[in-house]
Amino acid sequence: MNKDKIKRKTNEVVGEARAHTGQAAGSDSMEAKGKAQAAKGKAQSAVGTLKDKAADVKDKVGDVKDKVKSAVKR
Repeated sequence: MNKDKIKRKTNEVVGEARAHTGQAAGSDSMEAKGKAQAAKGKAQSAVGTLKDKAADVKDKVGDVKDKVKSAVKR
């Protein structure tokens, strides 16, 4: 697991815990901050997924490019 994934997951888990703690303690501020942190983690996760998908597409395009070059050389 890389640093970005750890950071994303930490934001999600800590944010959710903070939100639940704030709710239990009756602290609207803490609850809101926790929800915001959890949302940040989820957004970071979505960005990470998009980056992974983009890298996969890039690899596939490279493979196709190599196959086309090989076919043209024949």
